[in-house]
Amino acid sequence: MLLRVGLLGLKLTYEDGLPFVGGVSVYGPRYAWEIEPARHPAGGMGGRPSLRMGDDGSVTIPGMVEGDTIAVHALSGRDGFVGLSERFEVLASDLDAVRTLVLNRMAATRVPGRIRVTGIDDETAWVEITDQPWANPADAFAIAERSESGKLRAGTYCVRVSGNTVGWLSQPIELAPGETRELVVPKSSPGLVRAQVVDKDGSPVPGSTLIPLSRRHSSFPAQAVPFHEAVADEQGIVILGGQPAGSREYRIEGPGLQFRVETAVVKEAATTELGRIVLSPADGQVWVSVDGTLMDGEVLEVELAMPFATLSPRNRVEMVLETHVFRALCVDRWYLLHFVHRRADGKRGQFIVNSIELTRAKSLQEFRIKLADFRYE
Repeated sequence: MLLRVGLLGLKLTYEDGLPFVGGVSVYGPRYAWEIEPARHPAGGMGGRPSLRMGDDGSVTIPGMVEGDTIAVHALSGRDGFVGLSERFEVLASDLDAVRTLVLNRMAATRVPGRIRVTGIDDETAWVEITDQPWANPADAFAIAERSESGKLRAGTYCVRVSGNTVGWLSQPIELAPGETRELVVPKSSPGLVRAQVVDKDGSPVPGSTLIPLSRRHSSFPAQAVPFHEAVADEQGIVILGGQPAGSREYRIEGPGLQFRVETAVVKEAATTELGRIVLSPADGQVWVSVDGTLMDGEVLEVELAMPFATLSPRNRVEMVLETHVFRALCVDRWYLLHFVHRRADGKRGQFIVNSIELTRAKSLQEFRIKLADFRYE
């Protein structure tokens, strides 16, 4: 049977008739296209080829084959509309024609809001928005780059502003669906938090970090974010500036050492001393075993990471033996295991173990997995 090959026209529009604004991905059995918005710099994402969308939300995709099943994913550039994820078979009637896809309005209670921060003339300032009561980061940005948050679900938030000449923490803010709340930051002078980090033998721990506790998902070691993370020098001295006045918990940790959480009462334009912080060796362990035989040319890697954090290369290993042990892990922390199996035929399989909690009562966890349980691309 001879299948037709041709062009597929797509036109994306919102339910109110306005043309689509945002990024689009199109996937098929032999191709993947990134559709970039009009007036967006060309180049593609993740090495995939890219096409440019017109001002009217239309794009023409080459090389479409009759009978192929394609998937179209679109992230809405307008807050009040849901994204689109649609799969369909390319029919003969679709080739050299235009198919219209519509992004619908979301329910009024689900429309995201935003928080706009004004009144800051310090170009060094950083803004951190945390949800309440969990104090998880919802957004963070440099005031030199933007002054408005990304999309935020309706809820309660606190805003923290830190800079060379400003330090301010808001009271809890109730954000309604679809609301853009403007906060005018008052004049304030930031404080400093200082500590010296040593190990149990009293030796300094250079590279250890001091982090406000709401940065609970940050990875270690990591590049310091100004006013949100400070790194100790060769003497173990760590100083974190730009801190708002008030009582706050800070986490101090070093590689291979059990972290500690300390409370500091910060005062405006003053240095708060946490003193000498002694970190003990971390004694958590995760044992990993794999059932199955690796053929010549195959590779099996396993990576231990913290959920929501950048995966750290120092905890990625190639399994050369049946069992591997990750040692010197912090307790009172959650981890995940990410396995990648690269077969000789080029296929790549993955397996993930989520929600591994190490506690003081159970500081050692063992996991045995099977290659037969991997999913392959």
